[in-house]
This record gives sequence, structure tokens and C-alpha cells, in this order.
Amino acid sequence: MKNLKQNLTAVVVLGVLVFSLGILVFRQTRDAKSKDIYQRRARYVAAHKADAEERKQLERHKQDSNFYMVDQTKAWYVARSFVEDRLRAPGTAKWPCCAKDFTTYLGNRRYEIVSYVDAQNGFGALIRTRFRCIVDNDFGDQWGLESLTFYE
Repeated sequence: MKNLKQNLTAVVVLGVLVFSLGILVFRQTRDAKSKDIYQRRARYVAAHKADAEERKQLERHKQDSNFYMVDQTKAWYVARSFVEDRLRAPGTAKWPCCAKDFTTYLGNRRYEIVSYVDAQNGFGALIRTRFRCIVDNDFGDQWGLESLTFYE
């Protein structure tokens, strides 16, 4: 009987230890999953917050349509000057008429201009050259060239 009590006590103690260990492992696993979920949610919220801020900035910029059109037109002429700097005969350049058809606002005061120019090459032949130009503005009269690519 004494052996039976000792065995029963040992089994109960062992069962309690296994049960406690199982709860401890379960809690650690749950905590790790919760931490991962919280980290993913934080990344998601941060990404969407940045996207929302960019959309708000674009909407604010577009709300003042006169300001937007002035900047869009300025971006067109700035891009034209960057392109003309790279032409062999800039005085012969013929440009399309409408800036707004070729200019896209990218956000953060950056504009993309995808257009063409007809100008004479080194042999005097009128050649159409397509280009893609990205210019940026620092909230003043300073415009910079971010990239300029020519397509023949």
C-alpha cells in the first residue's frame, strides 16, 4: 500500500510537472506568435500611413489647381531646357504644344515628362527624338534634373 501511495504521488507530481511544462511552452509559442502579429501589423500600419500621407499631399497639391498647372508648365519648360542642352541644333527644335498632356505629377514635387522633340541632327535632317525626363523642385525656383533618357 505504501508503494502504491508513493507511485501514485510520483505519477501525480510528474503529471503536474508535464502539465506545467506544456502550459509554459504554449505561452511562449503564443507570445512569439503575438509578437510576430504585432510586428506585421506595425509594418502594415506604417506603410499605409506613408501611402495615405502621400495621397493627402497629392490632393493638397491638386486642390490648388492654378498652382498645380503653373508648376506643371514650369516642369515642362525646365525639361525642355535640359533636353535642348543635349541637342546638336537646339535652335531647330520643334516641340508639341500642350504641356499638360505630357507632364505627370509623381509626388514630392517631382514631375515626369514623356514627350518628343523634332530637331536637326548633325547632317541637317529633321529627326524625331522621344525622351523621358524627371525633374524636381525644392519649393522655390530651384529645379533639378533627376533623370533624362532619350529613345530613338
